[in-house]
Amino acid sequence: MGGTVKLVLMASDNTAPTDTLIDDVQTAVDPTENAGEGLGLAPIGHVVHVTGVTPEPVDITLHLTYAPGWSWEAVRSYVEAVLDAYFAELAQAWASSDFLTVRISQIESRILSGCSAMVADIGGTEINGEESNLTLDPDSIPVRGDVSG
Repeated sequence: MGGTVKLVLMASDNTAPTDTLIDDVQTAVDPTENAGEGLGLAPIGHVVHVTGVTPEPVDITLHLTYAPGWSWEAVRSYVEAVLDAYFAELAQAWASSDFLTVRISQIESRILSGCSAMVADIGGTEINGEESNLTLDPDSIPVRGDVSG
């Protein structure tokens, strides 16, 4: 007895795969033009639809208290690097998770520890305009959207 299977890929660098990679895997597993005929790795009767993870832009609004001599313009690239590292960590956990959650507490604590010489305090952080954590769809990974401080 066959069926339909959804296969979701992520690239080896924990990002969304290229269309070429998706097409190559689709062809190897179950070629679209011969779907379900057993010409790929999938058994006869099994139709496999290959897709990639969806990168979901996450906009962050920060309310920072800067250390003396620092400003948003000077701190921005450091904050963005901290966010990128956190989002990469989340993406790496995608395969073993039912869903990913972008947490305000993680954003704030990572910025405070990673930028401690530049940022004295942080609070009132918003994710996509809300002061709440963001739970992503099962096939989504976070990517940095607009960041303001």
